[in-house]
Amino acid sequence: LMLALSCITAQELIPGWRAEKARKVLVIDGEMPRSSLKKRLGELCLGSQLSETCLNGDNLRFATRTLHQTPSLESAARRKKLFPHIAWADVIIIDNLSSLWPSVLQNNIEASRDFNAFIRSPELCEKAVIFVDHTNKTGNFSIGTSGKEHALDLVWTLKKSDSVLTLKTTKHRNLSDESVRDIQYSMVAKNDGLVFKSTDDIAEKKSYQE
Repeated sequence: LMLALSCITAQELIPGWRAEKARKVLVIDGEMPRSSLKKRLGELCLGSQLSETCLNGDNLRFATRTLHQTPSLESAARRKKLFPHIAWADVIIIDNLSSLWPSVLQNNIEASRDFNAFIRSPELCEKAVIFVDHTNKTGNFSIGTSGKEHALDLVWTLKKSDSVLTLKTTKHRNLSDESVRDIQYSMVAKNDGLVFKSTDDIAEKKSYQE
């Protein structure tokens, strides 16, 4: 959600990263209703001192679970209903594969064939697509078939230790090894909301206070 907020505002809300201009973002969520997502986004707005009016603009759309239906990407008919919104968006955030494309939980390469075809489809051409997935019991690999990562350019594994979140790059395409490094953040309460801070910023502030 902080990535979505960063993209629609083109502000550096995640230290060291910003979109070069405001982008249109589609959030497809298979577990949470729109009201819950907007509540969490409101907390991020408070922490970053942004007006919540940015959530009601023309740059953010949701496709979410409702009382009677959960969005599905596995069904060709359901995907077709989403295509107008996908065509509109510059950035598409899909959370998460377990609920939106459950067949990829199977541990065989055939289960990922349609999924990889969808990633390479003309509808997603020249768009940034971010998938959220769950790891297996070891925490080192995504659950289900590894074939679903074949068409992806970049794979991060998110690990948590105490209050520190670490993004570790486990796959990268078209990036030099020198440009790939672990990225660490913490979520900090601020202004009755939440904000992302780099661990370097937190360490410097603690040292200064001491």
